[in-house]
Amino acid sequence: MTNCFAYLKKQQAKGRKIIYMPNPGNLGDSLIASATLQQFERHGLSYEVMQRQMTHAPENLYVYAGGGNLVPYYKDAENALRALSAVGASFCLLPHSCFGVDEVLMAYAGDLVIFARENKTYEYLRGLNKRDLRVELSHDIALSLDLADPRLLFSIRPPPLMRLMILKS
Repeated sequence: MTNCFAYLKKQQAKGRKIIYMPNPGNLGDSLIASATLQQFERHGLSYEVMQRQMTHAPENLYVYAGGGNLVPYYKDAENALRALSAVGASFCLLPHSCFGVDEVLMAYAGDLVIFARENKTYEYLRGLNKRDLRVELSHDIALSLDLADPRLLFSIRPPPLMRLMILKS
């Protein structure tokens, strides 16, 4: 198992700016996002959250949240990959389950690192034999959520802003 946050720390030490792209999915994705922010802090990682008006810069490392969005049923992660491929940006997908997206992955023009959160995804990705795709197996980030964190609020907001865990600023 590879620690995806240790990988990000090495990239940041090389001068890469981390642009975090939260997954706009469901309550589970909100839990993963909260755990991710805790891990960023725990590992001393600085980051910016991707904004719609941001210009994509190839020197940045774009980090898409963990989850299960890179599948044929959803388009958010796929759309991010397509947009960033156009500028040849480096892309890191935090621990994810994915399948059935051969075309978008094979067409990606920049460096691509994907952390699989289970063996089935890991084997699928390794089977693609894409030269500039690095595949690592890593734990699901949701499992690292520190429920004792006093900044966590338990609340549910109406869609599309549903959030299970929200970090107080």
